[in-house]
Amino acid sequence: MNENVTDNRITKNKDLLKPANFEEAIESAGFGLFNFILILITILCSTANIFSSTSISYILPIAECDLKLTLLNKGALNAVTYAGMITSAIVWGYLADTQGRKKILVIGCLADAISSACCSLSQNFQMLIVFKFIEGFA
Repeated sequence: MNENVTDNRITKNKDLLKPANFEEAIESAGFGLFNFILILITILCSTANIFSSTSISYILPIAECDLKLTLLNKGALNAVTYAGMITSAIVWGYLADTQGRKKILVIGCLADAISSACCSLSQNFQMLIVFKFIEGFA
């Protein structure tokens, strides 16, 4: 049976591999409340990720005095979050493909929230750099 779903009805079509334009593809796939919720969640997660990777610029002026940071230490704190992101990119991609994107997204957001809280409670340079790496990894 050569049946193809277009315009929300089943029609006979001999050429099933015919390319569709963007509007036809969106109409066929559907776009509704689920998509809006998914976009909202994605925006919130992306905003949290951007904030966690750039928050060190707000922390450094105060941490410089409190933790007696050298120029090398400040550079390491700036770089370690991105080092965590680079080392975990393939791992998270593989896990998302094999375990499911929703599950991995939830785990990643929880790990990022926990590591951000741990960063805020850091008492010395070593703790802060470890938690910033974990924050980048998450």
